[in-house]
Amino acid sequence: MTVLDDVLSLARDGLTPPRTAERLGLPLGFVEAALDHWERAGAIRSATAACQTCGTVETPACVTCPVASLRQR
Repeated sequence: MTVLDDVLSLARDGLTPPRTAERLGLPLGFVEAALDHWERAGAIRSATAACQTCGTVETPACVTCPVASLRQR
């Protein structure tokens, strides 16, 4: 498994970029670049791409959203 794979795995688990960087001992910029790579490759979608209202309004769908629950922490 590569560092890129580790970043992908943690992103899929719902970790934020700063927490991913901390857990893997990587610079935040590297993690953000890795996430950008995976988004362009179609492996993940950013929260804003997945939901255009994320962070601006709360809908019933937000109850099951892992991103919304992370925002509350």
